[in-house]
Amino acid sequence: MSEHDVVLPDALGRLAEARGTGQAANGLVRLVVDGTGDLVELVIEPRAMRLASVDLAAAVREAFHAARDAAREALAASAPTPSAQVEQLGAAGATLAQLGLDAQRRLDEMTSVVHDLSTRLDRLG
Repeated sequence: MSEHDVVLPDALGRLAEARGTGQAANGLVRLVVDGTGDLVELVIEPRAMRLASVDLAAAVREAFHAARDAAREALAASAPTPSAQVEQLGAAGATLAQLGLDAQRRLDEMTSVVHDLSTRLDRLG
């Protein structure tokens, strides 16, 4: 499993789990969005229906923008710190270095086997 296999699902999970709430028209319009900006919940109180359609649409947009900003803030607050990212990169670098050493060792072993086989074939021929 690569570093990307771990980090990407983690990031996607954080986006899906993050929530932001917004409201407008004195709380008559409330909504929740997730970190991707998808609408999770929308509540329009019956009294909001008395608003002109233009005002109701504006209230929905205002609540949406507030919720989106809140979701962004929640994501920023939960983002890994630069030192944690450096630590993850350091661990990935060490893993890559070890994989390189293992690959080189296996290549050396295969080269030796091929050399031995070639020597034996030369003796037979």
